[in-house]
Amino acid sequence: MNRDDMYIGALLSTIPDPLVGGVLASSMAMVVGVAISNLQTVDMSLSRNMGIFGFSMMLGMIVPRYFGKFPVQTDWDWFNQILNVLLQMPMFVGALCACILDNTIGGATREQRGLRARGEIFGGGIDECTYSYPKPVMNILNRIPFVQYIPCMPKEKKGTNRVREEIRL
Repeated sequence: MNRDDMYIGALLSTIPDPLVGGVLASSMAMVVGVAISNLQTVDMSLSRNMGIFGFSMMLGMIVPRYFGKFPVQTDWDWFNQILNVLLQMPMFVGALCACILDNTIGGATREQRGLRARGEIFGGGIDECTYSYPKPVMNILNRIPFVQYIPCMPKEKKGTNRVREEIRL
């Protein structure tokens, strides 16, 4: 350790604990506010969305405490470290749970889930799908029967009059 590091450490140790706590509280409030603001486009009157939100919040508080008391122990130290760090982070556990549940539980349209209609993200045409693979790859994937049930796979866009009418208005 060189002298400059000691001076910086000594300077930082003079900051009063209440000031550090106030800065931490205000920055965490901003993090939570930004996270919650992502829900403004989600239809929270739908019991499906409320259940996913509540269950994810609950798991985000419970699971990290459990793995804090009982860490993962396998034969691989590097794997233990990765899992223990991730499973002890409330935001990671809650977000992972919400992501999995939102993409596997049916009963809501894209708009009710808070997602934009496909193709609107970059101002493209309605027939464009922002998330799909090139046309030859999509043709091959569409021929495989079980691929349509994998939640993270892009779906072939089916034209509906409802979306076209909303764009005209």
